[in-house]
Amino acid sequence: MPPKPHPSNNNTKKPSSPLSNAKGKALESLPSWCDKKAIGTVMDRRKKRTAAEINRDNCHHKLVKDLADEKFKVAYKLATTELNNNQKGKNRENVGTA
Repeated sequence: MPPKPHPSNNNTKKPSSPLSNAKGKALESLPSWCDKKAIGTVMDRRKKRTAAEINRDNCHHKLVKDLADEKFKVAYKLATTELNNNQKGKNRENVGTA
């Protein structure tokens, strides 16, 4: 008796995305002498980023993070200064007077 297949190995097809439909249509429109499998493989590859693109992206993310950190640092300092002043009574006006 052969073993039962695992449930994750079912061969039901998932609905394809619009991009795969467009790719399939483009491959079907090619002439018969073209190697459609090889062309499909090439179409699936993602363009590799150059070193300049990677450096630009890394720099952009670092600058955004540093800017956000700096804004947070200023806001935090203002908030804690205000809190400390309130606790020391510097900002209290007419507290406890009737």
